[in-house]
Amino acid sequence: MIPSAVMWYSTKGGVGKSTHSANHAGLCAAKGWRVLLVDLDPQGNQSAILGYNRHRGWDGGENLRAALVSAANEKAEDRVPVHVMHDIRPGLDVIGGGPKSAVLFDALPALLPTIPKQFVSLLDLMLAPISADYDLILIDLPPTPSLLHRIAMTTAHYLILPVKTGVVDIDGMSPALGLYKSVQKDSNPYLEVLGIVLGLHDMKARSRLREAMSALADAVGDAYPVIEPVVRYSEAADGQMKD
Repeated sequence: MIPSAVMWYSTKGGVGKSTHSANHAGLCAAKGWRVLLVDLDPQGNQSAILGYNRHRGWDGGENLRAALVSAANEKAEDRVPVHVMHDIRPGLDVIGGGPKSAVLFDALPALLPTIPKQFVSLLDLMLAPISADYDLILIDLPPTPSLLHRIAMTTAHYLILPVKTGVVDIDGMSPALGLYKSVQKDSNPYLEVLGIVLGLHDMKARSRLREAMSALADAVGDAYPVIEPVVRYSEAADGQMKD
């Protein structure tokens, strides 16, 4: 577990994980923090959100795949150092994901029943040599649950769960919280939920927001803080900021 690592996490797509994590990273960096954003999503949406899809250091996730796989090697000299793109924003560094990492990530669900337990520490091992350089490490993932989520949760200290205001979306938190409790029990007892964020909500629909806040309170009680949205959303602008 890396104490400074925070994971934006949901098992549903389109709830604003990538948008929130990019804004979280940028705002903390603007306040003077040293921030590392780790994009573990083969879609590589962070590359477009933050604009590093044209950065000469972005390789579409090829180095990320190699570094993560090699992190399990016992000899340090056999491990591939992870490539960090520096100052994508002032104070904000990025480990870029993308389509070239999909070969590994697509195979992880099939490996889940047989992969050795120590492999859940792969991300921890990969980031350990550089983690002390940062005040905050943010982890962005794809929505489909897999061993990758267990690997990331074994590394993270905190989880933030974005959810949209629909009943189906709120009900869909149960699998996400179930995996969190499983990882907390099996491999990371220090894992905590910082809060549930109502994400990508039309700020004009105040009555719907109140209804969603009430539904969340019924669903989770006082177990987790519920945070009102700060990322504004409009249907007219939809299509650019998605998971």
